[in-house]
Amino acid sequence: LCGAVTATVKAVKANEGMPPDNMGVVLDNIRAAAEMSVKTLSGAPLEKQLKLATKLNIFEAMQKMMRHSKIFRDGIASEELMLVGAVYNIEEGNLEWLGPHPEQETIVGSTLKVHRWREAPYVRKAMATSSPDARAIINRLQEGNTRFVENHELYGIHENPSIVHDVEPDTILV
Repeated sequence: LCGAVTATVKAVKANEGMPPDNMGVVLDNIRAAAEMSVKTLSGAPLEKQLKLATKLNIFEAMQKMMRHSKIFRDGIASEELMLVGAVYNIEEGNLEWLGPHPEQETIVGSTLKVHRWREAPYVRKAMATSSPDARAIINRLQEGNTRFVENHELYGIHENPSIVHDVEPDTILV
């Protein structure tokens, strides 16, 4: 975990101020994330508070980049640039992707259609079949897949690939 985030969360929990030196300036930039984490997870163990404070601090840094950099703001608004947050665990070598800032559209002042499309969960729509044979075809495909998986050696496809060229398919899946 980040030493600066750890020091700031501990100072917030102990109701202490930040040191007056340069390190205090760095820690003061993290203070809002630390306070929110301690408030949100008041009864939680320190490690959980640190993880949340780290994520909140990353989103705070992303927000500052978008608000204070015209290059970032305009690039994101035109969807030529994507800003995503991540937490790197140096001890384990893992990277946890946090994704874009949750209030990105509000911050850059633009509706981001590609962003919405990429972030939206896929929802399968119920479709009415236009053909009464559609269910029969799907059943044949499923049965054929099952036969192939269970008995692919029986068909001799590996030994005699010309077998598949003599068959007219019902459906071709790409």
